Amino acid sequence: MFEQGSGTFGDVATYWQVEKPTITPVAQKLIAQEIIFIEQGVDKRQKVMHLTEQGERLYQEIKHTMNAFQDEIMQGITDEEREIAEKLLTDLRENLLKRG
Repeated sequence: MFEQGSGTFGDVATYWQVEKPTITPVAQKLIAQEIIFIEQGVDKRQKVMHLTEQGERLYQEIKHTMNAFQDEIMQGITDEEREIAEKLLTDLRENLLKRG
């Protein structure tokens, strides 16, 4: 979610496709590790998560590692094959979500 900036618990739950209460224990662990901090939103009931400087550094390290890994595993795969695979995975995911 770093590319989208800060986010509420609801934003993160929607992004991860989980219920909001699932986010609380994860957020608490990230706060304890000083990766995120929480601010009150405009609506006082709303909690907005932000990355700390340490969280931003960790994000960049992970992103760099994942990009290198993705480049490695995608070697020899054409753009057309990538598009077909993305469509197939999207369709499979949608079918699974329909099942509930």
